Amino acid sequence: MHPDSLRPESLLISAGRPARSPDAPVNQPIVLASTFHAGGPRSYGREGNDTVAAFETALGAVEGGRATAFSSGMAATTALIEGLPVGSVLVGSADAIAEARIWRKRYGGGMRQVGILAAAGRYALAHHVDRLADDHGRARRAAEAFAQAAPGAIDPGTVQTNILVMDVGPAGWTGADLAAAALEQVRSVLSELGTPEQIA
Repeated sequence: MHPDSLRPESLLISAGRPARSPDAPVNQPIVLASTFHAGGPRSYGREGNDTVAAFETALGAVEGGRATAFSSGMAATTALIEGLPVGSVLVGSADAIAEARIWRKRYGGGMRQVGILAAAGRYALAHHVDRLADDHGRARRAAEAFAQAAPGAIDPGTVQTNILVMDVGPAGWTGADLAAAALEQVRSVLSELGTPEQIA
């Protein structure tokens, strides 16, 4: 009987099972090992594990395609995002795309040029360590300005580095409101300076 003619219930109990032969097991024997001796087609981790392969085969048959199992949802999501080549296109509603951009950053999808960033970091450590104090001072002044504009949003006394953590909710703002206002200020300054850069 062709697999396409089977109901999902039948596929679940038939796909991924060993070939039928006298005295052979009906189900795939459980393999608990996650590492194997080198020299064969297996590799480190769950790739090549017979038990996982049987599960992937059964799931793929039910879904009508191929399936890949991961050890966690985080691993699956990261593999999906990082595995996309540069220029990949994601299609969805405006809300879905906005959410996807957030998660892409959270999972490190914006770090494709990590080598260039690492080179910049090494140069900074070699030539600009003394300027860290300047950055920290600017951050402190920014915190003081935010505290004045939105009382309760931030305590300047807690700002020790160039990282600002604020809660603009008590001021009746949202994070989007703050970002939009900041962007408008940047555009205004660039316009006054007559610079050709465009901020999107």
